[in-house]
Amino acid sequence: MKDILKAAKQHFDKVEIFRLTGNSTEVEFEHNSLKKIDTSEHYGLALRGVKNGRIAFSTSTKPDDAEGIIDTALNVTDYSPECGFDFADGSEKPLDAPAIYSKRTAEIGVEEMVEAGQKIIGKIQAYDRNIQGFVGLGIGSSEVSLVNSEGFKNAYRKNGAGFACGGRLIEGQNILYVYESLSGVEYDFDFEAAVDKVIEDFSIARKNVEFSGGETPVILTPNAVTDLLLPIMACCNGKAVAKGISPWKDRLGEAMFDRRLTVYNDGLLPNAVATAFFDDEGVAAQKTALIENGVLKNFVLDLESGAAMGMRSTGSGMRNRRFGSKDASAPPTPSMSSVVMEAGERGVDEMMEEMGEGLLIDRLMGTMMGNLYGGVVSGNIMLGYKVAGGRRVGRIKDAMFSVNAFEVLKDGLVCLSRERKMLGKFLLPHVWLKSAAITGGDAPQQIGK
Repeated sequence: MKDILKAAKQHFDKVEIFRLTGNSTEVEFEHNSLKKIDTSEHYGLALRGVKNGRIAFSTSTKPDDAEGIIDTALNVTDYSPECGFDFADGSEKPLDAPAIYSKRTAEIGVEEMVEAGQKIIGKIQAYDRNIQGFVGLGIGSSEVSLVNSEGFKNAYRKNGAGFACGGRLIEGQNILYVYESLSGVEYDFDFEAAVDKVIEDFSIARKNVEFSGGETPVILTPNAVTDLLLPIMACCNGKAVAKGISPWKDRLGEAMFDRRLTVYNDGLLPNAVATAFFDDEGVAAQKTALIENGVLKNFVLDLESGAAMGMRSTGSGMRNRRFGSKDASAPPTPSMSSVVMEAGERGVDEMMEEMGEGLLIDRLMGTMMGNLYGGVVSGNIMLGYKVAGGRRVGRIKDAMFSVNAFEVLKDGLVCLSRERKMLGKFLLPHVWLKSAAITGGDAPQQIGK
């Protein structure tokens, strides 16, 4: 990398070199049988060079392709955008971050993953052989290195693991799809608990119950809360803010939500697959409050968007994400590391008991199609339960969910659960909303057992 940097400095006023090496192993079971065992390696090299005030980008998958990556960047310089920011100079030392590499995860072999998958499939089949069970297990590791002409020089090694299990039950036109997923640096998943949760959900969801729709109190599980936060994530994105797409550009410091709502972008979250010592531009990772006690505090900024707004980067300049690592094929852009919502004080069971009648919504589909900058979260309810007498009594089918996230998180928030769940780059509680617009519904029908 030093040699490439030295060669590139002969052509550019400022240069940055990013390199990624990594590997991943995935085991998949589908329709109750082992479908795939895949081990792959990946390599990426990327250059950003500034010449005559313009910043060019080029990338290569060939190791140490100095001549090719430099020539490509030189050829596009005249057509590249103007550069309004400086590269990281290395003076900002990375904060103490949690462990991002696990020896236990690195030692996991294919045989152990296959054995775990077989046991999970066996337990699902023991419950009901009509269920088309699936399991996905994966581990990945990567090494990220970054050097630039301003004096930055650093690298880190990390790894992580992912797991999902569930199944599909089909009878005629009736399809039920249930699954659980987990991820982390440590390969220490509680497979038994995950399968037990899948079976419990199947036992309740296989009974379709009548539901008339309308404005309804709802509790969103952490899975569904990821959709509820989409508008906040979109409006806090520094690129959207700098371009004036986000309506929040001039609202920092404004109380916009219920004071119980606090949301962080946490680049230092323990056991999170996105945690690292520095971002893909060399800025130290940090924990950034986006919404604190209902007040808009910060945006998610990389070097470019931060400079455009006269603010500092929040250590959020990320390249494309891949399982277990990153990808060097695109330049950095403002991206969330781990989205964390502070917990509340009540248990989930207490919340359902107090709600009495309403819905527990676990998974939504199609919410990305809504007007996120306007706060609209609307989509099909992929898995939702009717709550009666304080407990789940069955699944609602063919229904849609719609709220304005900005409004319900300001005036329609009942409470947050004390339990939280890690879902990829999210750590979230359950959220109880006073009401949401629910349309559709289906008459009762029993499927399977």
